[in-house]
Amino acid sequence: GGFYTSPQLTTVGAWRGHGLPVPPLYGSGPGRCGGFYTRADVQQIVQHAATRGVEVVPEIDIPGHSYATLRALPHLVELADADLEAPDGSQAWDAGAAAAAAAV
Repeated sequence: GGFYTSPQLTTVGAWRGHGLPVPPLYGSGPGRCGGFYTRADVQQIVQHAATRGVEVVPEIDIPGHSYATLRALPHLVELADADLEAPDGSQAWDAGAAAAAAAV
């Protein structure tokens, strides 16, 4: 209980590629790339670390991943900020397109 989920973070924000809401960066190649850890993955990592006396401290890279987050959750974008550009300047932010992509 109390665990917040937002499927768009994994279906939209976790992936980069040509034609996707989050464009490729830094020569990542022509294919889709990315991924995410499932709850079971994290539990297994924490259990494995605990048996070795290691504490796992999660880190969320914000603002580093805020662009992907806002592409996945366009309702978080302020209307005044709806004209954002991709970090590499390759495409303009389109809140309507982001909302449509998130609905897929």
